[in-house]
Amino acid sequence: MLKRGDEVIIISRDINKAKQIFPYAKNIITYNDNSNLLNNCTTFINLAGAEVLKQRWTKSYKNLILSSRINSTKLLIKIISKLEHKPECFINASAIGYYGSSLEKIFTEDDQPGTDFLAQVCTKWENEAAKVSVFNIRQVSVRIGIVLGKDGGALPKMLLPYKLFVGGPIAGGKQWFSWIHINDLTGIFLHAINNTNITGPINASAPNPVTNKQFAKVLGKTINRPSFFSVPKFALQLWYGEGAETLTEGNRVIPQKAIDTGYKFLFPELEKALKDCLNRD
Repeated sequence: MLKRGDEVIIISRDINKAKQIFPYAKNIITYNDNSNLLNNCTTFINLAGAEVLKQRWTKSYKNLILSSRINSTKLLIKIISKLEHKPECFINASAIGYYGSSLEKIFTEDDQPGTDFLAQVCTKWENEAAKVSVFNIRQVSVRIGIVLGKDGGALPKMLLPYKLFVGGPIAGGKQWFSWIHINDLTGIFLHAINNTNITGPINASAPNPVTNKQFAKVLGKTINRPSFFSVPKFALQLWYGEGAETLTEGNRVIPQKAIDTGYKFLFPELEKALKDCLNRD
């Protein structure tokens, strides 16, 4: 956004941490800031929420996963309600976990939510974000897939076993792995801002999802490491509890709305995406 000339204002509970992450932001304020800095903002983007796999899913941590998302969305809508000049668009993050898991089904934005915990979280999160429409503001929910990036996202955590020569698929690898390169994730957010015809959900995942086994094979090939060691499901359950399902289950998600509205993916294929993330020719 900065490269195209936008001015960015960050709202955060931790000003000092935000300054380190966003050194080029025009301003960094708290949720309680009463200044008029936000009065002329054209777009609000909400990305706040506790990390899903930071620790084992206890009852309290599951409550945090949900409440951190709902409360941040409520706070932003409350801020918007008090602005004299309201934004044109409110974009709220969500996740492809909205659809639940399946080995056979192909999911697009027209499909109904699943019934597991993450599906319920995404549904409640999106419903909360939709309340901003009472102010006649266009609202978009970006359902984010598994993000691959050079410095963040899921990839750095995945690399360690491969570096130790014990990489491979998870729990047999039959589950679908709907991924997206970080540059395309950013691109879809910008696409949603620029295209005023986009409302409601939009899937932020590459048009060519793979199985976890296929992902392991391509990753191993990209970094010249073996990829035949399988991580057993019970080991992940011991570590993450119920949260292990986010790794052992999956879904095959297609970004139909992005395609239909003209978004051109920079990295539609996994091998090219991994080579870029890992600086491999």
